[in-house]
Amino acid sequence: MRLSLDPNPASLSAFICLFGVLIAATWWLLSDEPVWPYEKPTYAGKPVQRLVAAMPPIGDFDREFNVNDLNPFLPEAERQQERAARQIKKTAKPIKTSTPPSQVSDVVIPTLRLPAAAPRRKNAPECFGVIGSSNGMTILARMPGSQETHKLEQGQAIAETGNPARTWTF
Repeated sequence: MRLSLDPNPASLSAFICLFGVLIAATWWLLSDEPVWPYEKPTYAGKPVQRLVAAMPPIGDFDREFNVNDLNPFLPEAERQQERAARQIKKTAKPIKTSTPPSQVSDVVIPTLRLPAAAPRRKNAPECFGVIGSSNGMTILARMPGSQETHKLEQGQAIAETGNPARTWTF
């Protein structure tokens, strides 16, 4: 490493700061001064007492707390009306909304019938894969009798192997 003093002010100031930090660190390591040379803090001549806060223990919810349906934010008269309405709702018998069917029948699962595939022409290109991206769709195609795979984007054409005048367009 070659050290040179550039006339560049930024390099010169960085070098001076680094040198100052090295001097300060050396002085701090070699000095015997205590880290906190002052006395402990006091208040009115007495040492400062440190306070510790602790959460009070929370009792058993089921045995020590009175849990009821009364709303403490309502006046007493409205509270009693609300309590009576809730009591009626609790003791009311459930209303039957529907009855199960008497006989359950099996549902016939329909069979999937796909249309018959059209016969493939002998000179048609064969698709090996489809690549989709944000730019669009691209297919990998190969003409019959050829081992060369072409990447075709939408709108591009490929010539037949035996007849270059005929093209197939994607």
